[in-house]
Amino acid sequence: MDKTALGVPFREEGAANMLDEVRALLHRIKVERDLVSSRLRVLGSDENVSPAPDVLKAISRTVVRSPEFEALAKLLKQRVSLPSQSLDHFLKWSGAYHQDDPTDETFVMRFLEQLERHLEQRRVKVRYLLSLPWLDSKSLPDKPINGGWFQLRTFSASDLEDMIRNDIRRTFFPSTELSDTTLLCLELECWLLVETEDVPGLKIDWSWIDGTISVTDLPEPIQDVLGALVLYQWKSDFEDRSNWWPGFPQGTRLILKDSWFESPDRPVIYQLAFDIDIKESVVFPLTMQFRCCDDLATLPEVVRKIECLGKCEETAFVRRTVIPFLVRAALTETSPASKRDQFLSHVTAIEALVGSPGLGVKSRVARRLGILVSPDNSAVVARQFARIWDTRSGLVHGATVDTVDPELSWAARELAATAARHAIDILHHYREHGIVLTREEFCGLLDALALGKGPKELAHLFELWPEVGD
Repeated sequence: MDKTALGVPFREEGAANMLDEVRALLHRIKVERDLVSSRLRVLGSDENVSPAPDVLKAISRTVVRSPEFEALAKLLKQRVSLPSQSLDHFLKWSGAYHQDDPTDETFVMRFLEQLERHLEQRRVKVRYLLSLPWLDSKSLPDKPINGGWFQLRTFSASDLEDMIRNDIRRTFFPSTELSDTTLLCLELECWLLVETEDVPGLKIDWSWIDGTISVTDLPEPIQDVLGALVLYQWKSDFEDRSNWWPGFPQGTRLILKDSWFESPDRPVIYQLAFDIDIKESVVFPLTMQFRCCDDLATLPEVVRKIECLGKCEETAFVRRTVIPFLVRAALTETSPASKRDQFLSHVTAIEALVGSPGLGVKSRVARRLGILVSPDNSAVVARQFARIWDTRSGLVHGATVDTVDPELSWAARELAATAARHAIDILHHYREHGIVLTREEFCGLLDALALGKGPKELAHLFELWPEVGD
């Protein structure tokens, strides 16, 4: 047979031997399947056409102990450092045990093509699925918002099932399954889908049945998108501002790690939604629905700007300190014990953006914030922040959470988000014109503007965020 029949030439010597060993191993699988089917027929079982999962598992254990398996595993080890267990995983993922005739020439060629490709790439794709129950699906356009490596979209239960559950997973990796009840609960919610080749560094506490993940351990690509979402303006039923800012409680987080040579991680089901309603044995998260005022189609552009700033050491402070505090505040539940942390996270985000140590820090931050948020009404913003700072100081020095005015909580959140939005636009604008502003230079620019000495065009740089009426 022509060695380029797969469209990719075999570069290693002994490729013909690999093809022979693959055929021999697949033939062994066929023999074991036929053997079991014959025994089942003798026993009068109906499992003579498609063996049950436990039978297929028994066949796979026999195949792994066969000389054919050992021969192919030995040949693969000569090319890459690949343990025998990895070949076992690859066999299961390839569907060889589910084939009626795994020795069919078409399947043999597909099997070998997949094997060659994955031996060369050895990549692991990690897929994160985060449901966003707080985001009203009406905020999304008809088509998914595609940002390249992420999507914001809706899924039906069948869509989710196709991604995380199939015959191979059910048979060989049952721990990756999700119940039908869970799938129905997640149907038609807004979802953030992130795909990356970075192996996740999440810290998971498996002492709980579903695992516990700290929000501070979010992978950077996910944090970038959530940070961009936090920066948008939101409308809700809490228009009277007499209630505490409720944050954006997340729903279910699923993590799937896909690699032909590794056993898949089971999906991590993690509920951050703090209000749960159980009716007729179905769980519903009672999270407030938010509608985004701005056009979410611009979300990829916001994420791109955050990433761009994060790749430059001088402007990376936005991605490293400001965005994480905004995300932490947004994902903080509104229990009495958490109100203090949520409020302080918003204030800390402001400090990380325009703060500096020394005497007069309160007036200095208030002046910079006023210019950044609303150049025409900077004095009003500065006075509002002065109240926020006084409350922050009281909390830091031991005041109880009841001393925080709920409306002040909304103000802190909106000032932090607006300041971050404008700062991202300004810093990115300067970078596109070949000028990289450090944090100190950025704050100096705001000080100059406050004295009437700065460039007047800055007030016209906030083009990414359209003004939206009620």
